[in-house]
Amino acid sequence: SSIKKKGKEEGLMLFAPEIAPLLRLYCREQPVEKIHIAMKPTKIFEEENDDKAYPVMFFLKYDGVYESLDIDDSGQHALYESDEYFLFVKPRK
Repeated sequence: SSIKKKGKEEGLMLFAPEIAPLLRLYCREQPVEKIHIAMKPTKIFEEENDDKAYPVMFFLKYDGVYESLDIDDSGQHALYESDEYFLFVKPRK
């Protein structure tokens, strides 16, 4: 939440969750292994426990061979490394 707050302070906006699959389709030659999509978390349900949903955020992954769209825990206690990248929307003026 502090990363998203800082982005908003800089005039950036969050992506809608449904944009993440489009980013994976159109973002080629990704320069780093993992790019977090700055977005309001969406909820998914556990396979074994359909009544418990967990907040997740999407990220673009590239391992040098394969490109994928994956999910990460986005609970309030999620921690990120200082060298991880976040992608925000820069509004047009």
